[in-house]
Amino acid sequence: MNGRMREPGTLGFIGHDAAGAAWIVSCYHVLCDTGLGPYVSDDAVFQPAAAAAENRVAVTSRTKADAALDCAAAKIDPGIAVTNAMLGIGDLAGVNAAAVGMRVVKSGGESGITEGVVTAVSATQISVRVDPTFPLTYELSAPGDSGSAWLEQGTRKVVALHRGLQTPKQAVAVAIQAVLASLQLVLLA
Repeated sequence: MNGRMREPGTLGFIGHDAAGAAWIVSCYHVLCDTGLGPYVSDDAVFQPAAAAAENRVAVTSRTKADAALDCAAAKIDPGIAVTNAMLGIGDLAGVNAAAVGMRVVKSGGESGITEGVVTAVSATQISVRVDPTFPLTYELSAPGDSGSAWLEQGTRKVVALHRGLQTPKQAVAVAIQAVLASLQLVLLA
């Protein structure tokens, strides 16, 4: 959580820059500005969400913030241990390009583990829809899930960064290749 905005979201994954520093990757609207406005300042990020000195884990940076793509990263403070294990799913296994029909899964801060099917792919945007065979009450996402990573279900490779719901049954996400290129990061291996 950004201490200035106090809006919770989900940590997507950990990336590394060219110098080897570790960065939390999530959505711009989670880490920098809920309204996708101009970058304001380098802000402390807290986990758990309580904005207390002992919970500070990272700091945002103008150099790793892209409002147009809705992605951002915060540099992890020295001494903070990191892993790319997704709660309830396991270790991330790299990145992959999304493809229409691909089954995907995410672990959101509010909805927990949910799955869907990729229905559209562009250079920067991915659409994920509830599997039509699932119950009508199935929830793909909830407020607070923004920033979670969509993984290819069978391989646990990251394919996109979850931005939120477009409709109750369809989510919108940013293609992982676009996120990593914009933020100049690689997935922590």
